[in-house]
Amino acid sequence: MYKFILDLKSNKGGLSLPLSFTEEEIKILILFALKSAGGILETETLCDVVASGDVNYIDIKTALAEIIKLGLAQTYEDNENILLVISPDAELVVRELKNKIPITVREKVAAAASVAISKIKRDILVKAKISKPDAKGCCVVTTELLNDDESLLLKMEIFAPTELQGEMMAKKFRENPSEVYEKVIEALQ
Repeated sequence: MYKFILDLKSNKGGLSLPLSFTEEEIKILILFALKSAGGILETETLCDVVASGDVNYIDIKTALAEIIKLGLAQTYEDNENILLVISPDAELVVRELKNKIPITVREKVAAAASVAISKIKRDILVKAKISKPDAKGCCVVTTELLNDDESLLLKMEIFAPTELQGEMMAKKFRENPSEVYEKVIEALQ
């Protein structure tokens, strides 16, 4: 029992002990995450990215409100999403003060930002829609795969005998569009 307590104190037990951040460090970490994401990110996604660095969600929201109040980031509404855009002054703050945040936390947050951006990009470049079922319950699944410059690589319309099968087809396409693309090209060669 005592060995376990000693291991816990020295963190040799393999457990991740929570870090404690000051309000200033949380603000720097938020700005770092926003900069890592290319300077613009949906507010809730940004909160999730920063939370990956073991930061309390309520502390993130409080610091985020202060960042906006200070003019270090501006909000913009896009459909139902609220986007945050980093200001040039905030980029200077990040460059000068990012070393106040442990490198392990910065790496974790930067990786989470990269994953978030990849997901956003994927949602833009990979599309799958299902038509409303006809009288017999059949529908058409329309899939699109766009290139990085948003030019169309592949568009398919596939008949599905039921709406459920159509949803399954759309889901499979969204999960691995490059495999579908490669198989179509391979079949046509």
